[in-house]
Amino acid sequence: MLVAVVPQTTFCAFRPAFWADSSSWLATNVVIVSTTAQDGVFEVLESWKGDLRAGSKVVVPGLIPPTDGSPISGYLKLGFTALQGGVSEQTPRQPVGSRMVLFLKSSATGLSPEDATDHGEKTGWEPTDVWGSSKVSAVWIDEGKLYCFFQPMNAGPSIVYPLYPDFIRRSLKPISYPLNPATEQELKERVKEVSLIQEEMTSIRAVRASEERAQLLKPYVLSDIYSARQLALKELGSSGLTAVATIRGMIDDPVFAERAADLIVAMAKAGGDSVAGDLNELFQQELAFWKATEPSLRWGWWNQDTTPNAPFRLRQERTRYPAARETAKQLLDLWNSEPQLDPGDQLGDECKKLMTPLQAP
Repeated sequence: MLVAVVPQTTFCAFRPAFWADSSSWLATNVVIVSTTAQDGVFEVLESWKGDLRAGSKVVVPGLIPPTDGSPISGYLKLGFTALQGGVSEQTPRQPVGSRMVLFLKSSATGLSPEDATDHGEKTGWEPTDVWGSSKVSAVWIDEGKLYCFFQPMNAGPSIVYPLYPDFIRRSLKPISYPLNPATEQELKERVKEVSLIQEEMTSIRAVRASEERAQLLKPYVLSDIYSARQLALKELGSSGLTAVATIRGMIDDPVFAERAADLIVAMAKAGGDSVAGDLNELFQQELAFWKATEPSLRWGWWNQDTTPNAPFRLRQERTRYPAARETAKQLLDLWNSEPQLDPGDQLGDECKKLMTPLQAP
């Protein structure tokens, strides 16, 4: 099976942070609410996703602020000292009637959102973020500006922070995933867009495994919504032999170059042993590429372009097909013969990992 080897950025202390796309994707309900006199109880003003109606109340214990908590206006007065954490890590205590956006997920256990208390509040909500934190599944609106829990410095704490001020948006511009929306209207539109794509993909998944199904999934592999991309790749991999021709065509298409490594994995899952030879052919193409490219490379080429989709960084892969052992050996020999090729010997190490389980008995 061909498995992509993609360099990953290392975070020394990655902390919980709000991301609009993932929260929108995982949420069963996204609502604009106002705070009430009862901590942790919110009144729905408008629904962006799901069936909660205006006027209903939701209970989110994870958003109960500390008794002596400060409003966002107090956090802003902290200036750069807020980056040290402490008070700025606490859930804000906003005035009654303040607006928020809540990203809610129906509880899989215990009370469901449909279970009403004596006061008619909806209970049993879970946070949508992967860290299981309600405060990272919410956005506060204060004087027209959006605030969320975010890690502005690595390493550092997650604090109440503007939802991507201009200088952060500029610094992250080269990154190949979308930024959090900067305004309430942008956030609303993004939630709606994510919800629509979810509905479209639900319909596609209902189509039986076929060439048509693979063709329908194809555009979503290029989606700037990570969850949609991953689901499309997963569904392609489970679509069987009928999807192989479509996947192979995508691998050969420069438009899908950034996703080629993931598509190779999907092709291996869809075709199994029947595509082993085809996968080794791809491996041989990579060997030919490096043989042709090596004379033009100089010391330091690996760090000339450090973006996630740099051309050379995309061209790393390995195969678990016995005939591929010779291809891997040739690539390893080439890597060892030319010192300037070695970017920390990552590719050479992968060739060795591949060859070990393919040794003749």
